[in-house]
Amino acid sequence: MTPVDWVESASVVAVVTAVEERSKEIDEESLQRGEGEVGRWVGLRIDQTLWTSSEAAPPPSVVTLSTEGWIWRNHDPEDRTEFGLGGRPRLEVGEQYLVALTEFPGFAASDAATCEDDLGPDPTGAKWGVIGEYGSVPVTDGVVGPGEFQGTLRTLDEARAAVADAPQEALRDTLLGQPPTAVVPHLERAAKEHPPKPLPVPTC
Repeated sequence: MTPVDWVESASVVAVVTAVEERSKEIDEESLQRGEGEVGRWVGLRIDQTLWTSSEAAPPPSVVTLSTEGWIWRNHDPEDRTEFGLGGRPRLEVGEQYLVALTEFPGFAASDAATCEDDLGPDPTGAKWGVIGEYGSVPVTDGVVGPGEFQGTLRTLDEARAAVADAPQEALRDTLLGQPPTAVVPHLERAAKEHPPKPLPVPTC
C-alpha cells in the first residue's frame, strides 16, 4: 500500500500500544463441530497521532477493533493456539505499532442486535479497523520495524530481510529503521493530490 492508499483509506495514522484483549463468543456451529476460530477484541491506546484525514474527527484515547485470535480443536474450546494472518502484526498486548486506522460509521440502533458479534457491544457507535495487510508495522524504542510481527518478535535486520525483494511501493516497508514521524511527509504529499475516499459502510 502506497502513501496514496493510506491517505485515501485511513481516518487517522498513529503510534499505538495494544493495552487489552478479550475473546469473542464461540458460535454454536463451532461448538457442535468441535473446532473453530475465536476472534478477539483488541484495545489500542493512541500514544501519538501523526496524521488525521480532513474528514475525520480526533480519535478516542483507546480504539477497539476486531482481529484474529485463536484456533481450537478436539472439542476443547479452552485448548487454544494463537492465530494470526500472515504478512502483518497480530497486535499483541504490550507491543507498540504504527497503524493506519479507518473509522467506519455505526449502525442504527434497530440493527444493533444482529451486528454485535462483528462490531462489538455498541454497534451504534463508530467502529475502527486497520486499513489492510500493509496498514500496520511494529515499533520498538522509537524505530519502525522491530517488534511483534505475525505473532513473533523480529529484529530490524529480520524485518529488512523480509522485504528485500518486495516492491518498494509499500509505505510501511520504506519506513523500516526510521522513527514513526517519518511517515508524515509521505502522507502530507499524497494528501495534497489525493483526497480521502468516502468511508465504506460496514456489514454484519
